[in-house]
Amino acid sequence: MGKELKVWLNVNPHHDRRKAKQYSDDILQKLLKQFHPQTGFFEVQRGKNGKPFIEGGPHFSYAHSGRLHAYVIDDEPLGIDLERINSRRNYLGVAERHYHETEWQHMQTLNAQDQMNTFYQWWAQKEAWCKFHGGVLWYFLPKAVRESGLKFYDVHDIQGMACAIATRQKINHVSLNVVK
Repeated sequence: MGKELKVWLNVNPHHDRRKAKQYSDDILQKLLKQFHPQTGFFEVQRGKNGKPFIEGGPHFSYAHSGRLHAYVIDDEPLGIDLERINSRRNYLGVAERHYHETEWQHMQTLNAQDQMNTFYQWWAQKEAWCKFHGGVLWYFLPKAVRESGLKFYDVHDIQGMACAIATRQKINHVSLNVVK
């Protein structure tokens, strides 16, 4: 049996990197307190490759593309990524150079619009996979997403964006929420 997973979206009002990071950290603390109200402050640490975590959980992941931030929290490990779809990017060149051979071959069978959408969805999945493990993206790019052993949930309701969640568990529904 699967469960529902909530993705929280927020548009960060700050252009200054330092202020934007502090704002995002505050949003994360607010969401963590909603998830585990009995805990006061969550000490976020960093793993070997920079993956943020809390000793003993809960598990969380976040991503941003421009000023749009996405957060996900659960009792089980997960990763999330968010990518703005940019038709001017040389996504076919990137896919040919960096994607797994079977993924590149599949992309060549698609029309132009589907190639672009597939490229960004797979990129979001690969980054979510990387965040799940706390690895380095360049390790995951040439690997086939379907051989990861993880489940990927694509969030299609964010206009102009590709969003993916990587987890080991079955999710029946992903809901989008706005946090202020």
